[in-house]
Amino acid sequence: MDPRVTRTRAHVLAIAREILLESGPSSLTYSALSQRSNVTRQTLYRHWTTRQALLADLVLTGPEADYPEPGDNPRDVVVAFLTSFKAGLEFPARAAALLALAADAVHDPESRAAVDGVAADRRRALNALLAPSGRVVHADEFAGLCGPIMFRALFSRGKVTRRLIEQIVDAWITC
Repeated sequence: MDPRVTRTRAHVLAIAREILLESGPSSLTYSALSQRSNVTRQTLYRHWTTRQALLADLVLTGPEADYPEPGDNPRDVVVAFLTSFKAGLEFPARAAALLALAADAVHDPESRAAVDGVAADRRRALNALLAPSGRVVHADEFAGLCGPIMFRALFSRGKVTRRLIEQIVDAWITC
């Protein structure tokens, strides 16, 4: 990818995160983002054809939280993945973007598609990490692995402990 394109995308995403944190998801409009980032709306639409695509990119990009390595021990790989997943949810802008997409998905097909795309991306990433083990996580299993962590981190605002992650993985391993 052209380095200028990479820089522009990174700059716009950084400004989008600032807007999310300062004013919330409803304030993240292409007009506000264009003005604040000094990038034309046309450029924004070239990179993200919809607001939902922008929000999904905010969920999927940003600081990595000790992203795990592939491995042949499925338990260790999934524990490491879920630990990284939990850490990723601790970035407020990422959590705000994910919650905004989820809220809109109830009534908006584009938001629903974006949520599905985020879930599919993360499941593909986990399966890539699991490839050396020969184990594959299917959609329902992925929901069972990530759902409790998302609930605890985003809704009940409780601490996601290593013990909780290990209990979730141990239940998955035994199935």
